[in-house]
Amino acid sequence: MGERLPRVAVWGFVVLVLAGVLASVPGALATSTPTYTLLGYVEQPGTGLPVVSGVAVDLISSATHQVYTTTTITGSSGQFNFSSAGNAGTLAPG
Repeated sequence: MGERLPRVAVWGFVVLVLAGVLASVPGALATSTPTYTLLGYVEQPGTGLPVVSGVAVDLISSATHQVYTTTTITGSSGQFNFSSAGNAGTLAPG
């Protein structure tokens, strides 16, 4: 019986620590907001060459018909991006 008491105490401590960790997870998940980013490239029709920087790119949601606008990135060979943290606040998957 003398050996069982320390073992029970250790398991009790493990359960308390685990319960504390698990209790903090829902609060952490509720306060974090995911950031969604859509990255793409624009090419000139018929040539396959990238467009120059500064060209406007529109993204239109087929679900809400909301229009997001950005421009191609300087020095990136036609690259553009939309981000829910930047120019597309309501951007989300689905």
